[in-house]
Amino acid sequence: VYLYETLKMMALIAIGTILIVLTAIFKTPLYNSNGEFNKRALMIALTLILVLTQITYGIVNVINFRSAYLELTDKNLNVTSGIIQNKIEGVINLGFSYGELDGVDDWLKNLIIQIPEIDHINLRSDSQKILFTTTSLSNDESHNNQTVTKQLSPDATNKTANLEIVVSKNHLNNQLIKLLLDIGTMVIISIFFL
Repeated sequence: VYLYETLKMMALIAIGTILIVLTAIFKTPLYNSNGEFNKRALMIALTLILVLTQITYGIVNVINFRSAYLELTDKNLNVTSGIIQNKIEGVINLGFSYGELDGVDDWLKNLIIQIPEIDHINLRSDSQKILFTTTSLSNDESHNNQTVTKQLSPDATNKTANLEIVVSKNHLNNQLIKLLLDIGTMVIISIFFL
């Protein structure tokens, strides 16, 4: 879906750019008052059009990347939450209660070190009291972060818990900054080699 949308937008931008270049060629005086070819004016117009086109491509890529990244992160975190859910419920099914679990914090901390998309994980009781939590690696203000939540099955005391995985906005922002730097580099290089 994202590839198709990106290709469609790129084609529209390319067609628009061609039309703008043709307009610039016909509107820019090709010869100055002395009858000499006006190479400078044409180069300035074409460079400006090229830069604006690349910036437009960059903006489209950033928007598509962000949407695709969030969708993929959501899918991956649903898989991860399913694995965590199965592990915890496997122990609970042995007859333990959520309050009797031990070492869950450390296990979850080791897990999020390997998955940079996760800011932190909470395991909450049905009364929303935090039973286990990992410390935030990025210290995000996570109240607006995307969250994946799963309800866990009842324990031996018939109490349930909720697994909450919070997406790291810092990781997403870092990826977007890298993409923007790549776009800026391409614009600068294209100007020098024009």
